[in-house]
Amino acid sequence: MIKKKALLVVTLLLLTISLIGCLKEDTVKGEIKGTIEEKYPQQNMILVLDNSNTRNKIPVDDIEKYEIGDKVEITVYMDPEKNGATTYENSKFVIKK
Repeated sequence: MIKKKALLVVTLLLLTISLIGCLKEDTVKGEIKGTIEEKYPQQNMILVLDNSNTRNKIPVDDIEKYEIGDKVEITVYMDPEKNGATTYENSKFVIKK
């Protein structure tokens, strides 16, 4: 009987830890407001010129949704748990037109 209770407690503890990991939110790293200058269909990327004249290559899921000249607001999220969060693989981009 004690083994069953211990197994149940360990299972519940692992389940709780897993759920906490799934529920954590990414941290907002920054925002980019600007205009789409170029599209790179082969790379699924857009080039955005922001208000401070900085050019940013941003990966997108569907390049056809965007046109050169579109005004966009991009929120960049990162996973604070990962090192090297400045890479595209470790960041998430939410784009509003």
